[in-house]
Amino acid sequence: MLDLVLLVWYIIGMILSRSAIKYFKLLSSKVTRAMASYHSATPYFIEDDTLISRYEILRKVWFGSVPIKQVCLECNLSRSSYYEIEERFVRHGLAGLFFCPGGTVNQAPSLEQLVLIVKNCRPSASQIAVLRVAQAVPVTQAVADSKVISRILNSHGYGYSRIETD
Repeated sequence: MLDLVLLVWYIIGMILSRSAIKYFKLLSSKVTRAMASYHSATPYFIEDDTLISRYEILRKVWFGSVPIKQVCLECNLSRSSYYEIEERFVRHGLAGLFFCPGGTVNQAPSLEQLVLIVKNCRPSASQIAVLRVAQAVPVTQAVADSKVISRILNSHGYGYSRIETD
C-alpha cells in the first residue's frame, strides 16, 4: 500500500508543478477556514479563491444568462480579462483557471523539441548541459532559460524524483 502511495505522489510530481501541488495541499485548510467563518457544515465557497471566483464568473454568463458587461461590473473586471479567462477555460479546461504567479508561460515548441532530443540522445545530460545546447542553437537562443527548461524536463518525467529510494 505504501508503494502505491509513493507511486501516486511520484506521478503527481511529474504532472503538476510545485505551485499546483502546494495549492492542493492547502486546499483542505482553505475549505475548513471558509466553513468556520460562514458557520456552515457544507463547504460551498472558499473565500478569495481565484479558481472558484473565475469559474463563478463564467458560470454566471454561460448558465445564468447574465450579460458579460454586468458580470464585469459586479466583479470589477475588464471585458478583456473576462475574454482571457473564458479563452483559457475553453482551451485548457479547469486547469486554465488556476492562478499562475509568474504570469502566463510562453510556449516554446522548438525549445521543447530540442530539450527532448538532447535528453533522448544523452539521458545523463544535466539541466545545465541542456541549457548550454539550447543557448548555442540560434532558433532557441532567445527563449533558452533554466526555469523553462526545468519545466519542460519536469513535464516529460525528467525532473527530480520525490521518492527517497531513487
